[in-house]
Amino acid sequence: MHFLQSQIWKESKKNLGNQIFDVGQYFFHTTRLPVIPKTVGYMPRPNLRSVDWAELIQKAIEAKVVYMTIDPENIATEIPSSIDYIQKKLLLINPKIQVVAGKPVHLKDNMLLNLSKPSEELLSLMKQKHRYNLKLAAKKGVEVDISDSKEMLEEFLQLYQETVDRKEYNGRSAEYIYTVWKTIKEFKGADKCDVQIATAYFENKPLASWMLFIYGDTIYYPYGGSSAEMKSIMAPYALVWAIVEWGKAKGYQWFDMWGVKPIGQAILDVEPTYDSFSRFKVGFGGDIIKHADTVDIVFDPLVYKALKLAQKIRR
Repeated sequence: MHFLQSQIWKESKKNLGNQIFDVGQYFFHTTRLPVIPKTVGYMPRPNLRSVDWAELIQKAIEAKVVYMTIDPENIATEIPSSIDYIQKKLLLINPKIQVVAGKPVHLKDNMLLNLSKPSEELLSLMKQKHRYNLKLAAKKGVEVDISDSKEMLEEFLQLYQETVDRKEYNGRSAEYIYTVWKTIKEFKGADKCDVQIATAYFENKPLASWMLFIYGDTIYYPYGGSSAEMKSIMAPYALVWAIVEWGKAKGYQWFDMWGVKPIGQAILDVEPTYDSFSRFKVGFGGDIIKHADTVDIVFDPLVYKALKLAQKIRR
């Protein structure tokens, strides 16, 4: 099961103020809409073949959900059309409910490094420029520390916020990240997880920092930040390789570097083009995992259309 369907993540979302609804082995959470007594639902990374659709629909209606976005865990080749698959499941339950293409909350494509491969093989799979930048960072004396100290958490939050401001995207608040951190550290259930901070330093100055979730045999990288200073030091390259070596030493199988975003289609044997940070991830030579398409299950078409129109106007 994906980390985003773990008991720990469910507890984190609950502590962040979301209402939680269990559906068999999975859960979805809701966010209240302003003004009207309605909600928006989200189910992260379920296996569509294992969802109890009747229970999902019943609980979504009870929660007054306008629409529910689902980011499937399934691979695209397994379920070529999420819309067709779910629509067929719902025909016998409530044929009036619409299933349409949704906007992913988590990107459809994921970058996954297999940590069971020898270090030499992983290095050989990297882009040549990545290997060069990694050697340069080592030559410059970049050092990486991986710890769960509060001091490193504070350094991470500073770099993360700096990156959000510089890149002008909607990041998470410090309160959100601290709540997740605190939830994982204090969780007493059987569903074990850990959270660590990996930070690259040059002359004791933090230049790049990632928050890592360790769940099962996988290291997940959901949040990261970097400094605009001293880019020529190539600290992020040293950071990733240190996480790889640390993960291998701990016996983890996978390093999930989270989403990558293609901005152009692949043509014949030519790779698709990516945004800048996705190119950074892809250059480490992992496997691109393509998940099945995101869907919106629509319970209130009129309000749904109004919400989507409002989103377009805000953009």
